[in-house]
Amino acid sequence: MLTTGPWSPDKLPEELARVYPQIAARLAELIARIEASDRQIEWINARALPAGANRLLVAELVARGLPGFVDKGSNVHRIVHELRLPAFEYSRREPYTWSRG
Repeated sequence: MLTTGPWSPDKLPEELARVYPQIAARLAELIARIEASDRQIEWINARALPAGANRLLVAELVARGLPGFVDKGSNVHRIVHELRLPAFEYSRREPYTWSRG
């Protein structure tokens, strides 16, 4: 038996159509800015740090409270590398709102 209320199947399509495009667009914009920031920080760490200075941490490490993307020998999945957001309105040429490749 299907239930009614906030989880009822007949209300989910409307909620998905209303919520997902906005969230996907906001996340895609945020992730693009994080990726651009990561490139700048990686350039600074490789070429412009003063002698003896600690390497700068990228935004994701700071936000997640991590010292690096390796923990006890295991790689920590990077949001910027792993996240894929399918486009709400499908297009064969652009199937994703965000995808790293």
